[in-house]
Amino acid sequence: MFCGDINADCSSLYEILSNINLKSGTQRKQMCKEGASVLYGTTWRGFLKYDKDGNKIMRKKLPNGRYETTLKTEYPELMGVFEDFRDLYFKDFQFNNVMINKNYPVGLHKDKANVGDSVLISFGDYEGGKTRVHYGGVEGHKIIKDYDSWCNPVSFNGSLYAHEVLPYTGERYALVFFYVD
Repeated sequence: MFCGDINADCSSLYEILSNINLKSGTQRKQMCKEGASVLYGTTWRGFLKYDKDGNKIMRKKLPNGRYETTLKTEYPELMGVFEDFRDLYFKDFQFNNVMINKNYPVGLHKDKANVGDSVLISFGDYEGGKTRVHYGGVEGHKIIKDYDSWCNPVSFNGSLYAHEVLPYTGERYALVFFYVD
């Protein structure tokens, strides 16, 4: 599937993801009304919605007590695609979830459940859109670093350090590979 040229391989990911109708869940819509932000992997949330008769529709519970996300249920083959991409560009990184953001300019936040570092990569036809990470500093001095993740894997601990997407124009996809217990 991938050829080993990161620009071409990001284009391949773009082709795959642009053919999937990505829809933000309720909580992600509250964070940002624009774009789409969808979790691929597992979640602690079992409840999906109510059916027409008022009965709860639940996700399938996994042996570890978590639930498979709707996107993973609908596109199970994507995990193999993500693993193949990881094997080429950040092979020693362990992940079990991928946050897929399409034109989703998320503001300053920390990730809640991620364990350790996450890997971010973005692609698409856009300008701007760097990721700003706010690292702690000594004696009250903040260290702020901007990362350009366009076809460039960037690793940082999003549960320790607040981060945000800077303004951009155009179509921007961002994938965040991360691990949760």
